[in-house]
Amino acid sequence: MARTAAPCSYLRIHTPTSSPVPAPSDSRYSSGIAIAVNALSTRPTVVGVEVEASSPFTQSLAAGRIVTIEVRPTLADGLSGNLDPNTVTFDIVRRLVGRIVLVSERQLEGAIAGIVREERLIAEGAGAAAAAAVLSGAVESRSRRTAVILSGANIDLDTLKKVI
Repeated sequence: MARTAAPCSYLRIHTPTSSPVPAPSDSRYSSGIAIAVNALSTRPTVVGVEVEASSPFTQSLAAGRIVTIEVRPTLADGLSGNLDPNTVTFDIVRRLVGRIVLVSERQLEGAIAGIVREERLIAEGAGAAAAAAVLSGAVESRSRRTAVILSGANIDLDTLKKVI
């Protein structure tokens, strides 16, 4: 299965006058927001999030081209899969995303459970990836105000019960 989704379930911008700007995990949103932020901000830093079980952007960026990866099962099925060889988001991410961090399944589970417990909200795995990155410390958030968009509540009830 090919995907055009970007790794960005979290978009963080550092400028002297702005707070972080979040983006959902769907590449059309995160790529579009990255384009807009880079056009408006003076020194943005965009941090993308992928899951260890499926990291096509991390591996493709390291190779300098879109590569086919082994995809393992993940709670973040919305971030899972290979990149479409014709996707425009790869070049956008290569140009505008400063770095990409990886989160584990255990970190996703912790984020989903924490979101339910602390916020009384339900987030699917892909939608909780950004929170997992912040909660795990993969994205430092203590020195800046940080915003995270929680997108999607499409999680199987049995899976949710196991996680919480």
